[in-house]
Amino acid sequence: MKKLLCCLLILSLTALCVGCKKKDPALEQVKAAGSLTVAVRVDSVMCTLDAAGNPDGFDAELAKAVGKQMGVEVRFQQATLEEGVALLQNGQADCLWGGITAAEASAGELAASSPYLMRQQCLVTIADKAKSYTDLEAFAAMRLAVIAGEAGEQLALEKLPEAQRILVTSGEEALSAVAEGKADAAILDLSFAGMQTGEGGAYSQLGVCDNVQLPKAVYVACVSPVSGLLSSINGALAKLEADGTIAALADKYHLTGALIAG
Repeated sequence: MKKLLCCLLILSLTALCVGCKKKDPALEQVKAAGSLTVAVRVDSVMCTLDAAGNPDGFDAELAKAVGKQMGVEVRFQQATLEEGVALLQNGQADCLWGGITAAEASAGELAASSPYLMRQQCLVTIADKAKSYTDLEAFAAMRLAVIAGEAGEQLALEKLPEAQRILVTSGEEALSAVAEGKADAAILDLSFAGMQTGEGGAYSQLGVCDNVQLPKAVYVACVSPVSGLLSSINGALAKLEADGTIAALADKYHLTGALIAG
């Protein structure tokens, strides 16, 4: 009888342990602090400011959704890429978000989340000339409008180091620079450029250089290499992908074609 009772007790304890989830100490620490501090880069097409000056856009909404999934309130701290990296290193922020590419995370020696978007870059110039370009090298000596801190600037630095980079703060400013003759071309996200140029676009006099293929930018969230939060963030992203939240956000911001499934 005693042996039977012992066996039943062991089985009960085993069942309880199977149902338990191992807690993330880093997440518990964030919960104890009362909020998840997200350094957010708002000088990005992935994250902007609303009328009240608060972070808005795809990445801002995704960060809030991840925080909700993790059971914590998100508190935003606006920063440039460099400032965001410093905030992580100093322990003043838990996470860095807002148009951060995997390449930028690697360069900053940060730990990157699972990628959730992959956006194709493109060159934009005067529509009459756009189709004539077939080689990236043709832009080597040109004036290129690029958004400061974004994938386009990084691409120009790596692939077209001799070109004159004209730093702007938004895609609209980059297109305006080309339209007004202040720049010869711009490097931008293809989905954005496609909507803004050509027939029906706000910049109908401009066109995408379809015959020049550029690399894709993969977007991630970042934490300090010593942080233990990455597994919880990745878990939240996986759940938001599975329940359709990320897909709904992508549809809202016209990014459905850039989604990375799974």
